[in-house]
Amino acid sequence: MVNVESLAGSGDKWAEATTLNSLGIAHIDQGDQERAAECYRAALSLFEAIGDRFGMSNCLVNLAWVYHYRGDHPAALRDMWRALAFYQQQGVPGNAAITLRGIAVMQVEAGAVTHAIRHLKQSLAEFRRMGMPLDEVMALNCLGKAYLKEGRLARAAACYRQAIELGEECGTRYEAARAEFGLGQVAAAAGRMTEAKQHWERADERHPNLTRTRGYF
Repeated sequence: MVNVESLAGSGDKWAEATTLNSLGIAHIDQGDQERAAECYRAALSLFEAIGDRFGMSNCLVNLAWVYHYRGDHPAALRDMWRALAFYQQQGVPGNAAITLRGIAVMQVEAGAVTHAIRHLKQSLAEFRRMGMPLDEVMALNCLGKAYLKEGRLARAAACYRQAIELGEECGTRYEAARAEFGLGQVAAAAGRMTEAKQHWERADERHPNLTRTRGYF
């Protein structure tokens, strides 16, 4: 593992900031939100000091997810919008579409479902245009959840079925399992509990302990 203290002594602020940002990702993967946030904030300050706006934007996105996991959706959305504006200005469509999808995920949890659906459709169109199937599957799953939140069960189910088909094509068992889990939620919302349990069992077969992993449920 890279020693951050030695990097700080070297005077290479970019290397230190990049390492801190990566450490933050490692901490969040281990469920340590507090240490992750500390790393992201330190990296953000360093990127800001050297004028690296791309690094700053990446840190803002990472911090936003920490806020999101804590339930602080206003703070999360504030940082995500800042990052999105930069990516759009710089003409980085992949980053912009991924960030817009993240904004939609947070909007669903904040209750702004109508806005989320619009943004998910926009990001979905971009992923298809750029040939990013994995991100397309993720967007379909998010869109399925948004429709489910609105009670539009047929549209939610259609999104989840597309996600399963595309997920199998591009080899992502996790996203296919998420979609299967979503179909179970749709069936449960319609009162079809036997069908719901069948979907949940298939989801568990595709990816055991799915609901215990960090995802967009």
